[in-house]
Amino acid sequence: MKITLNDILGVLPMLDRDKVNWLGEYGCAYTNDMGEHCVVGEIITAFNLAVPEFGEVGNQESIAILYENSADKYGWDFSDGAVQFLQILQSYADDFNEWGECINTAITALQNDYEIEIGEENNA
Repeated sequence: MKITLNDILGVLPMLDRDKVNWLGEYGCAYTNDMGEHCVVGEIITAFNLAVPEFGEVGNQESIAILYENSADKYGWDFSDGAVQFLQILQSYADDFNEWGECINTAITALQNDYEIEIGEENNA
């Protein structure tokens, strides 16, 4: 089943909007040494999908690169709009802003800068 932007938007209300991505020795990661996830990792695991574990190759890659190289490994099937949103969200969250602020900014950027209408995504 392909996960769309609208599917991801449906998960956002379940997230702790006050959290901030964890900063490790080498920057942000999908999973830290305590098993906690960054905002993108948290969204992906909400669909019962795996993300890179702590110490695993790819744990600190951008979502676009990781998706391109490892989607089959993790069982991911995201629409273009979903990957684009996650990439924008990741870029804001990795600057250690609260998740709620990052989510709002990413939604606005997606609509304004990328001209994607929420609710009318092409599921390609």
